Amino acid sequence: MEKLKYKSMNENDKNHLDVWKVVIDLWKGENAVKTSKLMMFFAVQTLFVIAFDINKDLNWVVPLLAVLFSLFWYFCIGRTVVFQKYWKKKANEYYNNFTDEMKAVYDIFPKPDDKYSFPFYGKMPAKFILLAPPIMTFAIWLIILVFVLTLEYAKH
Repeated sequence: MEKLKYKSMNENDKNHLDVWKVVIDLWKGENAVKTSKLMMFFAVQTLFVIAFDINKDLNWVVPLLAVLFSLFWYFCIGRTVVFQKYWKKKANEYYNNFTDEMKAVYDIFPKPDDKYSFPFYGKMPAKFILLAPPIMTFAIWLIILVFVLTLEYAKH
């Protein structure tokens, strides 16, 4: 059915549709990137916890590295979130140029007035889910670093 509609489109509509499909692919591709980055973040945080527990001589080094890593990861994941937001915006710009017939076929983003109701966890923006862990671990590791440095200072 899509091919029949594609054949009946004028050249301008075909161009909009082709570009829209590329942009949607870029938007979808960011999902895998975000998931991979978040899994890697948790894996490295786990390694920091293990290293902190094992390493008794240089207690302040691991928290310092974890603080820096968490801050770096916040910006790294944040950049990916921004790119996905950009691709969605571009996809919507092309979508708005579609004819009504094309809009009926290629409408993929949920609208606020959609009849389908997402559960509460489905309504939470991905940026909060992705950016909260680096911020929280940054704060936790910073508190640990200050505590360890205070203990080190008290020893001397």
